[in-house]
Amino acid sequence: MNNSRVLFVSGRETEYPRNKQLISLLSKTHTVSVLTGQGPSLLRRTFQSIRSLLSAGGKCEAIYVGFYGYLILPFARLRFPATRIVFDAFLSTYDTLQSDSSKLRQLPRGLSDACCFLHRRTPLILWMGWLIDYIGLHLASEVLIDTQAQKRYLSRTFGIKPEKITVLYLSVDKKLFSPAFTQGAGPSQSPLCPSRRGAAGEGAASGKFTVLYYASFLPLHGVDVILKAAERLKDCADIRFVFFGDGPQRRDTERTVEQNALTNVTFREPVPLEKLPGIIAQADLCLAGHFSDIPKAGRVIAAKTIQMLSMCKPTVITETEANKELVHFAEWPDWEGRCIWVMPHDPAGLAEAIHKAYKTQRQS
Repeated sequence: MNNSRVLFVSGRETEYPRNKQLISLLSKTHTVSVLTGQGPSLLRRTFQSIRSLLSAGGKCEAIYVGFYGYLILPFARLRFPATRIVFDAFLSTYDTLQSDSSKLRQLPRGLSDACCFLHRRTPLILWMGWLIDYIGLHLASEVLIDTQAQKRYLSRTFGIKPEKITVLYLSVDKKLFSPAFTQGAGPSQSPLCPSRRGAAGEGAASGKFTVLYYASFLPLHGVDVILKAAERLKDCADIRFVFFGDGPQRRDTERTVEQNALTNVTFREPVPLEKLPGIIAQADLCLAGHFSDIPKAGRVIAAKTIQMLSMCKPTVITETEANKELVHFAEWPDWEGRCIWVMPHDPAGLAEAIHKAYKTQRQS
């Protein structure tokens, strides 16, 4: 490691997987001063981070602005006009508002209500998002993004020269998401295991075929597609779907399950990242997706895709532009043999893939 110092600042917490990945990489070659705020919300952390950045002293080789950092970029450039700024864009504000306006609900209540009201009645919020992205991306010296598909999108939409954008694929903690965990995990290690009526553990504890999905329930994820597949399979008593997580569409999803009497679907609360390997290890089949046909879904690789494949689990993923990029960086044993490909927004195809995996396991 050289002695050069770099600053890292972000709107999301430093433990957010993408920020954690970047800090880890930087720490191998630099002394990293982390300026990210510690507030409970994105806006408060962003304000704290900006304040820390503006008061930062000493020399630094570069400033790394992590996710979410669009609002931080102007202040970073103001404070360090001649310093190299590397911006991990990760996602586009404009793209997110265009394809997934439910993200506005994650803002503080008053601001969230106002933004949602404006978004429904005028394109003002959408174009504000575009302007925020445009300014941030052009102020940065170099831009990081997570897929080639996203790189092409940023270049096309915001007029960024392709040579300014570097693809840094998502990665996971290999010690945490390891095939060894899958091979050595016993029933007592996983939240999938408790056996009670309607609980996720019916799969692990009573010979059911457990299909695992976890998410923050956003339109991007296509949870509705999974439910339609589950409805097609509801007469197959051995197949059970287990959903972990929470988010904007969870309540609507639960209501759909109740209205359609889908007794093969169970919901569980979110779990910390360190407990996910235990859940994945106990599943018979993992669903990664993304399953919606929203354009953004086709340009990103879900973190869960990498987590599940890192543990060498049979995983259903969608045949998208971004997911096809897995061939460029996948290092997992026989990962292609463990991928089950389906088309986006195809409940029938998904149901067929799940049933085929179930029959294959039962026959082995």
